[in-house]
Amino acid sequence: MKLITVEAQFERGKTDAALAAVQEQSQVVTAIDGCEGYALYRAGDRLAIVQKWRSAECFDAYRRSGAFAALGRTLTPLMS
Repeated sequence: MKLITVEAQFERGKTDAALAAVQEQSQVVTAIDGCEGYALYRAGDRLAIVQKWRSAECFDAYRRSGAFAALGRTLTPLMS
């Protein structure tokens, strides 16, 4: 099992767009083989994502995916 926690701070006024992007991608991520759990939390302009993967190899496969790269391209300009 591999647990991943990601925390990010977004510019004021851009957190809703970031949240929408993460929520949309959560459907893609949870359909990937090896993803066993996905939770999203918001506190003000901060988001936290917790993912549970069957193995480090499964998570690494996700990190090499187009879905991972696309989310990064969407979120990076919104971060503070």
